[in-house]
Amino acid sequence: MARRNFDLNRKLTGWASVLCLLGGLICLALGMEDEIITAGLIRNSLFLGALWLALPAKNRSAAWEDVSWSAGLLFMLAAVGFLAARFKWMAIPLVFGLALLIYFLRRPLK
Repeated sequence: MARRNFDLNRKLTGWASVLCLLGGLICLALGMEDEIITAGLIRNSLFLGALWLALPAKNRSAAWEDVSWSAGLLFMLAAVGFLAARFKWMAIPLVFGLALLIYFLRRPLK
């Protein structure tokens, strides 16, 4: 079986993620927050976005390998702020879990 262009599939995955997120946001704006289509679009956009971050391109490493410490910290603070405002008991384990995740993702491979 011939190998397809991996970079093209990565780009299509990213665009599909963005389009699913836009569709979910449009459904939310139309007042369809209890509909299954809204939940499906948002969940698929998050899954495809994570897959896009994990996929490397042919001549380049995976996208998450180029994330700086400051961008990782900003992401961690945004996630903690959002979840701590909603679930106050979850803030401390979330901080430790995200810090551990960032540490292992940024550690150089041997």
